[in-house]
Amino acid sequence: RMVIVVAVTLVYFGILRKLVPGVVAMALTFWWVSIPTNIAPLYTVHLFAHLANLLAIAGFLVSKTERGRGISFGLVAVSALFFRNEGVACYLFLLVALSLYEWFRHRSGKGIGLQRFTSAYFTPSLLVLGFWLALAAQTDSGIEGSFAEIKRKSAFNFSQNYGFTYFLQHPETEGNVWYVYREICKADFGKEIVSVSEAIRANPEAFMNHVKTNLKGVPSSLEIAFFNSRHTEQNPDVVTTPVKPFAALAGLLTLCLVWVVGGWCVYREKSFFIQETFQPHFFAWLCFFGFFLQAIPVASIILSRTSFYLTGIAFLYLFTGLCVWALWRRLRWSLPGIVSSVVGLLLLQTIPSLWANRPRPYDVPRALLAAIDPFAEDMKSEGMVLVASIYQSNEMHDFLDPYGRIEVKGMEFLLPVLDTAIPLGEQLTQEGAELFFACGQETVMNPNYAAFAEDPSRWGWALADSGTSGLVQWVLYRRGDE
Repeated sequence: RMVIVVAVTLVYFGILRKLVPGVVAMALTFWWVSIPTNIAPLYTVHLFAHLANLLAIAGFLVSKTERGRGISFGLVAVSALFFRNEGVACYLFLLVALSLYEWFRHRSGKGIGLQRFTSAYFTPSLLVLGFWLALAAQTDSGIEGSFAEIKRKSAFNFSQNYGFTYFLQHPETEGNVWYVYREICKADFGKEIVSVSEAIRANPEAFMNHVKTNLKGVPSSLEIAFFNSRHTEQNPDVVTTPVKPFAALAGLLTLCLVWVVGGWCVYREKSFFIQETFQPHFFAWLCFFGFFLQAIPVASIILSRTSFYLTGIAFLYLFTGLCVWALWRRLRWSLPGIVSSVVGLLLLQTIPSLWANRPRPYDVPRALLAAIDPFAEDMKSEGMVLVASIYQSNEMHDFLDPYGRIEVKGMEFLLPVLDTAIPLGEQLTQEGAELFFACGQETVMNPNYAAFAEDPSRWGWALADSGTSGLVQWVLYRRGDE
């Protein structure tokens, strides 16, 4: 994770110092990396996708030929196919923009011709697509199944995020969003897992309420992305951030003022900025703006959580630097004074250490895989029911055994069981479970679990193993005497 953080920071700084003055680029980079949600999203894949996007922008920045731009265009395809599928929005935007650019060049007599255009811009993308199809063909589900899996995961992600916004709309709702979202989707759309198009057709009103909730969360998301705080009680991000009504709102209003006045200054001196940055680095600006446009439907339709559109937020940081540059030229402010003001705003916020040692949700699946590894072959050959303190039970089931011989029951089963008066061991046996993986406070601090752990043999269970994986302490029980 830290390797990705360092790589993202260095690539981002390299891009910024080409597009804005070095001092501004340095200040923006320090500002960016000091905000936890920018460099420590809930899942590392969000940050890794951001790195792929930045590499595509860097490619456009250094490319001087059509073939170089085609390779950079192919990197956008890599991001869309392998990391975040919504990247297809930026890919299509660039496809139209690059086609129009070459068409206008052709009209003026400087074009490269259709054959050369197709070869330069589409060959890298076709190679990326071919490599993806080759990998998909090697999977158990094949190419057709891989496309179906993309569709299924997109529906799964929307369903989870719909449940999250439902909790924001109804704070009185009891339960944990990550396992009751199925009930919420079932009640509102008639299906436990629903795609965006299915949601729109089944219940347009509920879908629009979801969009409205996301749009209401955008100001708080911007406050979190720039100042690591928010002025509202409702948190649009799953990562806890401090509530600072005055500081967060003052920071957001100041930021908006800089964008408005600075944007006006950029317009008034457009000839200077065209010559200094827009024209020499036209394609990098175009690609960066494409990722910003991509962030708009993601923030409104999926979720306003900033880790879903980190490159869009990075563009707003760049735009902020551009506006500061314009204000400095127009108003003759001292650049060190502007940088000091930015630092002063940051000092108003609580900035936790980048090296903070705290558990992550993805540590639990890793711990589970480490715990059951000695039993993996028996589980696949003989079949088994596994009960585990994990929220991603369906995904773990698909990962362990897509053919259905292994059944994984997660927190959606375990939490209601723990809260009953029936002994946990008795219910595990009745369920036909043969392995029980326990970790996390929700499980191990429960009195029902404590009674089970004190003497599991009372219900025909035995301690199989225990240990620590990453930051997760876990215990594995097996039914029987071994």
